[in-house]
Amino acid sequence: MTITLLTAVPRTGKTSYAVWDIIRPAVETGKHVYVYGIPKLKLPHIKVNEEWLRNWHHRTYDDEIEEDRLLNIPPNSLIVIDEAWQVWPAAGLKNISEDISHLAKHGHYGIDFLIITQKPHLLHTGVLAQVSVHKHILKKWSGLKMLEWPEYCQNPTARTNRDNAVTVPFQVRKESFDLYHSGQHHGKLKQRKPLQLYASFALFLALPILLYTSYQVVAGKGEQNTETETAK
Repeated sequence: MTITLLTAVPRTGKTSYAVWDIIRPAVETGKHVYVYGIPKLKLPHIKVNEEWLRNWHHRTYDDEIEEDRLLNIPPNSLIVIDEAWQVWPAAGLKNISEDISHLAKHGHYGIDFLIITQKPHLLHTGVLAQVSVHKHILKKWSGLKMLEWPEYCQNPTARTNRDNAVTVPFQVRKESFDLYHSGQHHGKLKQRKPLQLYASFALFLALPILLYTSYQVVAGKGEQNTETETAK
């Protein structure tokens, strides 16, 4: 059982990944899926609101199993929270409610959480402390990358943190677009390529010409020297 944090800037495929790679397989394996913040999701799920999420931990003692049992969520469930900062906004550990502190026992109840936001610092510190997998979609001129750490990473874009991440290529699955409504109409985030790339490409194209010109100059000087020696 995991609490997975998924971060990325807008229009890089966070929700698409959640729908296609997390929710869809969960549904196919028979999990109970509870979803907040993904409009018009066509996969089988139970739509929940902020009040429900703040009360997810409500429980009662079950004499039969001799331990607590959640009132609203059965074992083998997945809870997906998009734009999670709306439910658990940033705050320190002094302001921690039971719905946050009880995340520490999610595995006891057989529950997985997928928590989605743009940047980690938007979330409550108590939530971040419980993260067991952090995935970040990074947009580079060379394409999208999925970075993963075994705990919450404060700054996913820092060079040292990127070097410590497990990194794989990432591609947005267009098949997911028919399964939910995107407020951004699935638009792509445009990113300018660095000037150095264009300079390197131009140099690559010009290199054969420069080599040929240099060869002609050297060959011409060689011929002149030969003619001079012959004249002598």
